[in-house]
Amino acid sequence: MGFGFLSFLISSLFYSVLTMYVYFSKKRLSTIENHLFSAILIINFFGILIDITSNLMAHFYIENFFFLIVNKLYMVYLFFWITLFSTYTMIISLDKKYHERIKKIIKRVIIVIVPIIIILPLHYYNGSKGFYTFGLCASFLYLISGIMVIIILICLVKNIRNIRTKKYL
Repeated sequence: MGFGFLSFLISSLFYSVLTMYVYFSKKRLSTIENHLFSAILIINFFGILIDITSNLMAHFYIENFFFLIVNKLYMVYLFFWITLFSTYTMIISLDKKYHERIKKIIKRVIIVIVPIIIILPLHYYNGSKGFYTFGLCASFLYLISGIMVIIILICLVKNIRNIRTKKYL
């Protein structure tokens, strides 16, 4: 079996590093939007590294406690990515008077959800049909991600008139 499964991840890593280089090499205003976007870029970079590690371990059938930790880290990464992206969308969509309230709510959500992701069971299948994870942890993350996508869509639809005047990166 070859390593073709890594080509997309290596390409993603290359584009992630390139994007970070271009973004961080220029001066930016110190705004909450820029801080969130910077965090998304950094989280994305580490998420790709975690995904590469997980895929390599699955490819070589390294299924031990470290494998479980790597996969739980990947689940936490996915949660942080969708949470930061949702927060970014809310911040650029809503009035500034809501920004502090949004930040407080998101911090509380993170404090509650991350331990749940870590505690919930995560199983994996590694066989002839490929590799995938399943279980309460994965299902819970699907639910949370769905809720976040709905929040993003509500923010966008609610502010449809302002989309042309704001930069939705």
